[in-house]
Amino acid sequence: MLKAGLRKTRELASGQIARASMMSVAITITGLGLGFGQAVLSARLLGATGYGRVLVPMAIVQIVGLLGLSGYAGLAVREIPARIATGDAGGLTAFVRHAFLMVVGLSAAATVVLVIVAVDTNLVGPEYRETLEIGAVIVVPTALIGLFRGLAQGFGRVVQAQAPNELVRPAVMFLPLAFLALLSLPFDPLSYMRLSLMAALASVLTAAVWLWSSERSNLSTPASGRQHAQHFMAALPFLGLGLTEMLESQINTLLLGSLASAHEAGLFQPVVRLAPLLTLPVMAAGMRFGPRISELWQHREADQIRWVTRTFTWTTSLLTAGTAVGIAAAGPWILRAFGAEFRQVAPLLWIIACVQIFNAACGPVGWLLAMSGKIRAVVRARLAGLVVNGAVAVVLIPTRGAWGAAVAMGAGIIVWNLAMLYSAMMHFRFNPSLAGFFFNARAAQ
Repeated sequence: MLKAGLRKTRELASGQIARASMMSVAITITGLGLGFGQAVLSARLLGATGYGRVLVPMAIVQIVGLLGLSGYAGLAVREIPARIATGDAGGLTAFVRHAFLMVVGLSAAATVVLVIVAVDTNLVGPEYRETLEIGAVIVVPTALIGLFRGLAQGFGRVVQAQAPNELVRPAVMFLPLAFLALLSLPFDPLSYMRLSLMAALASVLTAAVWLWSSERSNLSTPASGRQHAQHFMAALPFLGLGLTEMLESQINTLLLGSLASAHEAGLFQPVVRLAPLLTLPVMAAGMRFGPRISELWQHREADQIRWVTRTFTWTTSLLTAGTAVGIAAAGPWILRAFGAEFRQVAPLLWIIACVQIFNAACGPVGWLLAMSGKIRAVVRARLAGLVVNGAVAVVLIPTRGAWGAAVAMGAGIIVWNLAMLYSAMMHFRFNPSLAGFFFNARAAQ
């Protein structure tokens, strides 16, 4: 029994998804460390109110940048491995060129609209107007960073997909902030936005050069076919998915800034910053899991999909539980680094930890549906979660502030997980959740 277990473990560790996941984990941990250091230094230099003044506009920039991206990153993760599997090199080149031109054009148009909104309307509060004017310029590089990430992930290059945004970008932010903090130099919200622009430009330049150097032979193949309209329509469901995911992550910050105060929005940011650590096992494994499912679905290998999915679920569930409990327990000490006023939100980490354990236990339902052509089911589920999140937030945030935002976030995550789990079970005819794994194991006995 022991030998069989060890053999099984070695097989899992040597698989494509496992190797890619380990690389992804290493990059993500390093990037989160840099991002955490950046967040701590920013909070200390700006204070909770100043921190809120920059992160509310940055949330708007992220949403508008996603509109410029228009779903092409997610579509690339599905299209590129599918075209490679069928040997369609010309169609691959045509798709990449089309995606790049569309993202540049759409994000540039979105930048113009955002500048007009910030300068010539009263839709933006006065405390956010100046920072948003600078933030508008970050929209184009933000959209291109997302596109290059999707393209690299589609080619199966995990390090290349993650490093520009998760290592280069936070490093460019962290080093100047550390210098300013060390010398006790003044730092204001406008300086933060300018530094964010520099970091985004450095990241997108790194991603562009890296992609061209690694995939030059593929991208130099003569383009074949004119499927611009088809590509755009195929990207729209991914845009809907991306928007709902982005709004889910940013809606609470935006509502805190409008229904409570910039101070409450600032207090909530350490929780937002630590949340990705809780999802680290799922996100790391998903970097290779998504393209792998696209390949297997292309060849209709249902048994292999079932095996890979169940392995994904039980391993990421165990790792997520350990990570989440550890971070939540250490919350008071971790948040002390942000400043004394941030320690009051440490209990919120327990709410987020429980929810993320539930998320992992439901299995990679989003990836399964999206990579098998059921992206609309994912969008519907995320929209349901977003509606619940927004409704709970509107009720609780005015009186409970950051606490209300954490409860709203948790409610939304639970709803969309249950909705996607149901859709995945109907589509694949097996239960990809941790409960399904246990029931299957018991039936096998």
